Parts: sequence; structure tokens; C-alpha cells
Amino acid sequence: MSKNKHLCTNCKKVLKDSSKILFVDQSRMLGYCSEACIVKFHEPIMESFENEEIEFREDLNLTLAENCKSLYQDSELLDSILYEPDEIFEYKNNVGIKFYTHIKKFEYEGVEYFYIIIASYFNNSPAFIYFKLITEFSELAHVYRDGNQYDRSQTVHPEVNAQEVEETTELTLPEDVVEDIEMKKSEYLAKLLESRKDEDVPFEKFPDYDEYLPLVLDEPDEIFSQTDDSGDPVKVFIKSFKINSNTFFYIAICIEVDLPEFDDQKALLPVLGFPSQDSELYKEYAYGEKLSQMTKN
Repeated sequence: MSKNKHLCTNCKKVLKDSSKILFVDQSRMLGYCSEACIVKFHEPIMESFENEEIEFREDLNLTLAENCKSLYQDSELLDSILYEPDEIFEYKNNVGIKFYTHIKKFEYEGVEYFYIIIASYFNNSPAFIYFKLITEFSELAHVYRDGNQYDRSQTVHPEVNAQEVEETTELTLPEDVVEDIEMKKSEYLAKLLESRKDEDVPFEKFPDYDEYLPLVLDEPDEIFSQTDDSGDPVKVFIKSFKINSNTFFYIAICIEVDLPEFDDQKALLPVLGFPSQDSELYKEYAYGEKLSQMTKN
């Protein structure tokens, strides 16, 4: 079915298996067929950041070359700036695309350096690096402190997901469960990408609707029990809203996970939530056994 086809954002190849679509930016849900296409598509903006660095150095009368090339090959150092930065700044441009700047100060052979990266986020974690810079010039590092200070507690390190969940919620989720949740989210995003219309609520606007998720879960208009494409049970919560002149409904897809430390009780975790104004898309999620029906908002 043509409506279910998705093209690679870069090479326009038809992607038949939606589970293999690659995403790197949660502020604009563009899918790719390969890492090579991800890099190729972003080359112009990567070059722009490199040229911008040269302009900054010229404006500050700083040398263009610094003796720290070997530090770029240090994978542990890169991992540290990605997941343990001193500062994170979120910048949202005029079309809603978000960039995240990480800054970390460190010392090497008696010299103090600043490591700076500019990246996109996916699942609240660094996903694609547009630009890297290591410099000993604090005035150059200061130039990159633009945007809003980002709450670092929201960032996720793939190796400590389960640990962070335990610390913040006092619940322990096994690492394989956390990985399954992340995989489910990618699957549900790919399915949504295939089904939605271009004129529906833009992907880059989705974060503006996050505040409605708690109300959807606490006071849903409808709850449906379903089985997803992998055969796993899910519950879909739906609630309609009318905020000023903006009418939309919000859909939250949730899965149950076991909590062994609480006498094998279960927790319902939202995997994906999104707004829509498309009644046809609503029908694709409002099916299965209806568990609850309340007065509509």
C-alpha cells in the first residue's frame, strides 16, 4: 500500500521493513536507510559548524590549529562528553529543530581543555554528532554556551538505563526489559511515520504536547487492550482536547512490565505518546477490547 511506504530521507530508497528505519533526531522524525545516508544528509550543516568555528577563532584572534589531535581518538573521553558533560545547552531554531551542545572541562598533560560537541537527540540521548571541538581557549568555549540550560537528568546513557530507572522511581527494571522498551518505541514510531498525514501535527511540535500525557493516563476518554505487530499485549489510552481553538486528541501506547520486588506486581509504562488531528489516524489506534469509556473532554 502506497500510504505505508517510507523513503529514506537522503537517497529516497523505499524502506519496506519499517523496523529497520534509522532515526537520529526526535525534534524532526526523518528516517534513513543507513548510517552512510545519515552522514550524507547532514554534511552541509556539519560543514557549516566547521566554518563557524573558523569565524569564531578569527573574531577572537585565536590560532586555528591546536596541539590536541590525538585527544579526538580517545573513545573514553568521547563517551564522557556524550554522557557525563559539565553543561548541556538546548537550542531550538526558528523551524523547531533542536541542537544540543555538550561542554566538559578536563586536564591533559598539565593543560586544561574544553571538549565541545553539538549533537541531535533521540530518546533523550545523544544520537548524531554534527560537530566536535577540543580547545584550551576558554573564550572560545564560552561562545558555544548558547540556548537554554538543559536538565541533565533527562539524558540517558544506554549502559545505565536500568540503573537510572531504579534510582529515580525506586523500581528495578532488568536491562533486557529496558532494551525491549527502547526497541518497542522505535517500532511504534516507524508505524506512526507510515500512517500519519503530512498535514497532521508536525513531529517537531510533539514535545509541545508532552504536558498532556499525565492527564491522558489519569483521565482517558478511552482505553483499548490490543496486541501489537510483534504479538505483545499493549494498552492504548486516548483523550481528546480543545485548547482555545486547537482541537486534537492524544494517544499513549503503554506496555506492562513485571516488578519482582513488589510481589510480582506489574507497572504500566508509556512507550510512545503523540498528538494528532487526523480522525483516520485515530481509527488506526482505537480498536481492540475497550476497557474503559469516560465522558469526553
